Amino acid sequence: MMLLSGKKKTSLLIFLVLILSSIHAEDAGQYLGDQKKDFSEIEAIESGESAFVPGASKDLEKEITEFKNDDEEADSFHVPGSKAEKAEIKSSIGGFGVTMPFNKRENYLETNNRDIFKNIYRKGTWALSFSYISDDYEITDSRGIYRKTFEQSSGANRYGGVQLGMDRYFYRGFFDFAYGFNLGMGMSKGKGSFSTSQSESDTTFTLWSLPLDFSLTMELPLGRFLNLAVSGGPSAMGLYQNRDDKESGEKYKYRRQVSPGYFATAKLKISLGNIFSSSMFNLFSDYKITNYYLNVMMRHQTYENFQDEISISGSSIGAGFTFDYL
Repeated sequence: MMLLSGKKKTSLLIFLVLILSSIHAEDAGQYLGDQKKDFSEIEAIESGESAFVPGASKDLEKEITEFKNDDEEADSFHVPGSKAEKAEIKSSIGGFGVTMPFNKRENYLETNNRDIFKNIYRKGTWALSFSYISDDYEITDSRGIYRKTFEQSSGANRYGGVQLGMDRYFYRGFFDFAYGFNLGMGMSKGKGSFSTSQSESDTTFTLWSLPLDFSLTMELPLGRFLNLAVSGGPSAMGLYQNRDDKESGEKYKYRRQVSPGYFATAKLKISLGNIFSSSMFNLFSDYKITNYYLNVMMRHQTYENFQDEISISGSSIGAGFTFDYL
């Protein structure tokens, strides 16, 4: 047997040490088939304690805060030697640019339908209104025929009238100003009477009244829920009368006449949009409606220059709705 030299003995000894150390090395964590595995690391990840998940911890949010005492200054750990009254570190899951679903971020803006409505409810440029006005006006004629026919006969009825209005706002501020027009239609019915005996006949008369207004409106907002609006201007009233005892085209079947005049209206507008603001989002997105109102109103009118000696004047009350839109 040959004796090993000192250098070879040393090399052999190092080789044996490496072999023995590899036998006792830790498991590399690789999983082989049929091999039992320690799942402690998986459990640690699920519990939020794993060091391999950036930002994970049992508490999703933790703060490290350094405060300055009254008598001494605290060093900022961001810049050695610098002074800071307060240093904060906030760490959370998603610190690498990944945001958990529904987590609030500081640069997110949250709003709701009510907040949106507060920004638009006085932004409308047009107003569309629908109204019903009772017929309480005083109508007089020299022979009293109108009163006998449409107020005193057995079939007398004054139905009142409906009115459609369109206004364009040209200024909004402490007061709102608008111009526009109104178109109305009313109806009355009654039995005629004989001119000689003054007894009631079987003939039914129908009278249509058709007012057309050109208006200037001034509106004062009284807070978010109430507006007070007054309007007025020149007007014209058309009267269209027909009787059922004449055939179409026969003389005196129809009677038409027109008179100029003027009108004035006062409205108390209750903002339903502010009361039911949750409904305004759909109205605005679908129809560009910025606000809508319930109106309680009074109208005064005067017309005295018809072809017959008739005058229509006085005041009546009514109610309706107004829609503001872009």
